[in-house]
Amino acid sequence: MIEFIDVTLTYPDGDHRVTALSNVSLVAPRGEVTAITGASGSGKSSLLAIASTLTKPDTGQVLLDDEDITALSSKQAARLRRTKIGIVFQSANLIPSLTALDQLLVVDRLGSSVEKAKGKDRLERAKELLEKVGLAGNFDKHPHQLSGGQRQRINIARALMNEPSMLVVDEPTSALDSKLGSEITELIVSITCEHNTATMLVTHDRTHLPMMNTVTEMRDGVLTVATTSPLKLSA
Repeated sequence: MIEFIDVTLTYPDGDHRVTALSNVSLVAPRGEVTAITGASGSGKSSLLAIASTLTKPDTGQVLLDDEDITALSSKQAARLRRTKIGIVFQSANLIPSLTALDQLLVVDRLGSSVEKAKGKDRLERAKELLEKVGLAGNFDKHPHQLSGGQRQRINIARALMNEPSMLVVDEPTSALDSKLGSEITELIVSITCEHNTATMLVTHDRTHLPMMNTVTEMRDGVLTVATTSPLKLSA
């Protein structure tokens, strides 16, 4: 579970400071997808940056499995990202020269403290994850040989390599058509349940909100809506 407790974040703007988040409190339980929607500039990306330990708030606490991640040093935060947080970027950001399988293995080696003796286990895990996201038979293909939807599936599988407690997902369907977008959203919901992660998902696409367990809406840095009935949200 990840919990935001009265989180405020400001940025410098000349002689003043602009408030990105104002006293935000939010709980994202394990095994559920918590969607964050809202207009551009409303604070959604700032919320994800704090959840990912990439930004520290001015005030407030953020607890991940009861650990205050706002109190971590830069080195400790980097280690936490490698071991407990999976990040699904808006763009897949795959390495062109690597196969689908190697995309997972390279990231895992860079961040893993697992002994070399366990390398075979990691290889099997990478294959299992690619199969789980529907890419069986595509292990040896490079990004240019795959569709946008397939590349995003690798993005999701890669985020799961460290068996994270939390998934942070940023606009995963923005570059996809409606059909592929729906498939990717369904996949994220399914994986969240199966792996028991606490998933925070930012989206502008309200057509996918009925799949979410909880929907929140950001307006000018303030969390204004929290509901388990997404269809009641205003258009």
